[in-house]
Amino acid sequence: MGEVITFVGYRPPQRFDSLPWTNAHVEEAATVDGAFTQIDTFTLSPVDIDPASPQARSFTTENGAALGYWYRVVFVDGTGDTSQPTSPVQNLAGSTAAPVVPYTTTDELFRILKIRNPTPQQSSAAERILDAAAGEINARMGRLNDLTGWELQLVTEVNLERGAELWNEEEVPFGAIGLDSPSGPVFVSRHSRALKKLTVLQQSWGCA
Repeated sequence: MGEVITFVGYRPPQRFDSLPWTNAHVEEAATVDGAFTQIDTFTLSPVDIDPASPQARSFTTENGAALGYWYRVVFVDGTGDTSQPTSPVQNLAGSTAAPVVPYTTTDELFRILKIRNPTPQQSSAAERILDAAAGEINARMGRLNDLTGWELQLVTEVNLERGAELWNEEEVPFGAIGLDSPSGPVFVSRHSRALKKLTVLQQSWGCA
């Protein structure tokens, strides 16, 4: 009998060639830096109408070897081309292989950043930044129940605003900028104004 493993919310990479991903391969290794082998294949249905805005996917395999093994996903298109593998996750007791899923899209982030024609490198950076921002949001809220209505709308806005903050922090170091500004130096804040908006949604707080 195989080990049952569930993968939750895996989003394929964006594509700008109108060619959608059609399958997902699950790969397994005994160690995180070991040799990965394919153990299962899933057909993505429905196929993304717009591959530039792929939807998150969830699936379950019964072919895992054992607890403690590492797993990753590779997406495949109709021509056999493959994506880079996702970051490996370990199969631990009581867990599912669940990456952070952003509450918004890179298209929305580029809209507020006023980047009309992002490069592939910028698109990859935007995905990484929105994932990081969503992780910060989830950790800050400590939620035990799903978000609905205005709560989800607020979190979406915070994901965008925090993403923009992280983008700017990559481009500009903390400290003084704009030293020649007529109004004097401008400083990049070390604290996130976006994340402060989550206070009304917090359900747990760390101990001081």
